[in-house]
Amino acid sequence: MSLRTWSSGGGVQSIAGLVLSARGVIDFPVHLFCNTGDDSENPNTLDYVHNVAMPYAKKHGIEYLELRHTFKSKKYIERYGEGETLLGRIYRTRKSVPIPIRRSGGFPLSRTCTVDFKIKVIAEWLRENGATTAAPAISAIGFSIDEWSRVKNNSGFNFQKLVYPLSDLGMSRQDCIKLIDDEGLPIPHKSACWFCPHTQPLEWVQMADTNPAQFSKAVELERFLSAKYGEPLFLHKYLVPLPDAVKQLYFSIDTPNTQDCVGHCFT
Repeated sequence: MSLRTWSSGGGVQSIAGLVLSARGVIDFPVHLFCNTGDDSENPNTLDYVHNVAMPYAKKHGIEYLELRHTFKSKKYIERYGEGETLLGRIYRTRKSVPIPIRRSGGFPLSRTCTVDFKIKVIAEWLRENGATTAAPAISAIGFSIDEWSRVKNNSGFNFQKLVYPLSDLGMSRQDCIKLIDDEGLPIPHKSACWFCPHTQPLEWVQMADTNPAQFSKAVELERFLSAKYGEPLFLHKYLVPLPDAVKQLYFSIDTPNTQDCVGHCFT
């Protein structure tokens, strides 16, 4: 029998998939959460995964596993330890910028964060746990019907077949929120790394207001990446440094981005 796993990012759609699995609406007994690093993931997401999702999954007989990227260079392991985080890679590498930070013209740099810290991590786990070309793993991705543009038919691995249960069930993000609420679970925070360039303007303002220490780290990271790349780079979509961006009052009416990290994205 083929493996049946759900790629979880810890956000609304992912937790809706967990509830559907617990209710027996869909058959995905293993949920895989790829942690890009305790220093990289949004702390709210990690708190929800550890204190809400995992206990709920255990209660309902579902495996909810936390996976991490492993760096296999002996030299690296001797110096930094076995685990490599996304933030650690950003500060460690000499020139590489693995996140889609924007240049002054508005074009993002090519990213490797999703591939290296999520897609490949899940693929490696699937192979280690029996997925083959003859018996490919069935991997569920939590894209709802309002995210149809993110759907891809091919994962790039011949031992993995992608499916989209939420879309198949005709569920929107709001449907997912209602399902989670009806189950008596708290609604999870939008999931992503706390320094993700896809963070929306209002979310940056909220970070600066409610978590100034974390916002200061984002400002420091933006400056570091600009210096490393040799030109101004911007985490904020308005292509100005973060401190200047949050001072602009007009963007506070922007509609926040509703797309969560679902653990296996292709955008």
